[in-house]
Amino acid sequence: MNSKKKGRFRGLKPVAFLLCALALGALAACSPEKPDVPEPAAFDPQEPLTICFDLDSVLDPRHYSFSQDGSSKYTGAKQRREAVEQLLEAMKAQGGPENVQVEFVEGVGDERDGQLTRLRAELMAGAGPDLFVVCQAGDGRDLFKFPEKKMEDGLFLPLDRYLEAPKFMDPGGMVQPIWDAGKSADGRQMLLPMTYDISVVAMRAEDVTLDPEKNYTLSDMLSGGTPWLTGALAHKIDEIDNTFGWNVISLAFGQLADYKKEELRFTQEDLGEILEGLLDFNQRANRGELGDLPRGVGVENPVNLPSAIQEKSWRGDDLTLAPLYGREGGVTARVIHFAGVNANAGNPAGAFWAADFLLGEDYLQSSDFGMYLWCKTLPVCQNLLQEDKPLFYQRDKKNPEVNSTWSLNEDEWRAFTALRERITDAEYPTVLDGTISQAYFDMFYSAEDEPARKKVITETYSKLKMLLGES
Repeated sequence: MNSKKKGRFRGLKPVAFLLCALALGALAACSPEKPDVPEPAAFDPQEPLTICFDLDSVLDPRHYSFSQDGSSKYTGAKQRREAVEQLLEAMKAQGGPENVQVEFVEGVGDERDGQLTRLRAELMAGAGPDLFVVCQAGDGRDLFKFPEKKMEDGLFLPLDRYLEAPKFMDPGGMVQPIWDAGKSADGRQMLLPMTYDISVVAMRAEDVTLDPEKNYTLSDMLSGGTPWLTGALAHKIDEIDNTFGWNVISLAFGQLADYKKEELRFTQEDLGEILEGLLDFNQRANRGELGDLPRGVGVENPVNLPSAIQEKSWRGDDLTLAPLYGREGGVTARVIHFAGVNANAGNPAGAFWAADFLLGEDYLQSSDFGMYLWCKTLPVCQNLLQEDKPLFYQRDKKNPEVNSTWSLNEDEWRAFTALRERITDAEYPTVLDGTISQAYFDMFYSAEDEPARKKVITETYSKLKMLLGES
């Protein structure tokens, strides 16, 4: 009897082991895949490196001349070439890449269109430059129309392992919500943000009762229950009507899309509610129904804060910088310049070396290349822009040792860092932003009744989904 039992159980052991193996295999199949983060390649300064600079899609007044008819002409080629030549020499002096080929994408015109077509074809074929350094305009003429989608598509090399031991930059010293905008949905660092912007209204602190624990929302600004927020929005609405509204309205929506799922993060009803709310607020403001509200001065970007308030009687008083809060709370900024390494780079180590060098705080602060980048943007390095760490803006042509700089005094810096702590997200400008702003303008200037406004909302939402689908 014992021998039979022993034989029976012995015969079942292989079956049991097989069942266990199948169960473990099923569990492994159900568990999420570990993100692919490559180990750093060995760096060889002699290995060829190719860098593509697309720096002029935003019309920087330092690099363009403007005619009365509204046309513009690029005049910055000499400064651009000299800045990059100095960059290459500085890298070489630090033991960096020595065999570097450079391509500049022109800012406007047919030549730019041809370059973009060729570069996109190269990337689709698994080729292209090793490193991209890009200025993002969001007007549909960008090399990467939707950078966040390209992160999800695997166009860029994950840099997490490289960032464990950078030589020049300090990843922990970056403005983290901006820096995190370079991460894909699974948390890998695909892009390296360099600059950002955020539009605010500067107000006297004595006119503001700011609760640091409260999650302010767009509804708080619209309702009138918090007078200083309503006053800030009233000022911002004036600017939307008259100046740079295209880069403001979409920030009320926060993150616009989930690029991994290729879905908008808001519904058509959300779109209508926000645009109708802003339109109604505008009309009440024009009718004088908002009452006597605290007002401030619009600041397109805090880097311009000193000049924006220099003629105000309250300059020198404590300040509060009021942003446009999102529909669910939080504050969204926009990444303007960034660097990315091609996933198919022939020299990934050299590409990261160059990006690492560019993002070093000292180099961003005072180099000619850094000066070429800054067009009313903020550096991702969180210590720059203080009085003892000014941002170099432009060299005097007659006396190269004399530099124009931007910095914030102690009171301005305190207000700026308080604002920065409220930034929760950052995104890259795209055609989605302009489409939302255009809908607001169409509703304000063209749609004369409710059916017409609803038509604008319906058509705009359909267009947004179409644009996202083409990303």
